[in-house]
Amino acid sequence: LTFETRAASTDGNTTSVETNLMTDEGRAFHSSYFEMLGEQGYPGLALWLIIQVTGLWQMERIRARWRKTAAAEGSGPDQRWQAPLANALQQAQLIYLLGSFFIGIAYQPFILMLIGLQCGLFSYLKRTEAPQRPAMRVPHKLKLPDAAQGI
Repeated sequence: LTFETRAASTDGNTTSVETNLMTDEGRAFHSSYFEMLGEQGYPGLALWLIIQVTGLWQMERIRARWRKTAAAEGSGPDQRWQAPLANALQQAQLIYLLGSFFIGIAYQPFILMLIGLQCGLFSYLKRTEAPQRPAMRVPHKLKLPDAAQGI
């Protein structure tokens, strides 16, 4: 981060302006929360926290919804993977959030991939659970009388 500072000094009728070029070599954030606050300010921190909490909440909803399906008798392997995957994604995010108290890893690609997996799982399950809409009926073409017959 390089910025310019200006200091004005007045001596009688003369004002002189002295400019200095200052360079901040780096910042060491010791927490992802402070990293987001320092880099993006309060709006960025709030948005980052909303994304994290929403991911945890969505995985809890999926886990609670599909736990009953996985425990039901006669459910095949194609009906038992949703709750364990949501549980694994939720635990991975909780471990990330706990570890991010001690190291600045807010911009690491791991959490972005984890959030992408959560979004993909949520949208896939929402799409497969939605009731199937009947196909739209296409109206028949309007038959016009032949010009030779009508006249």
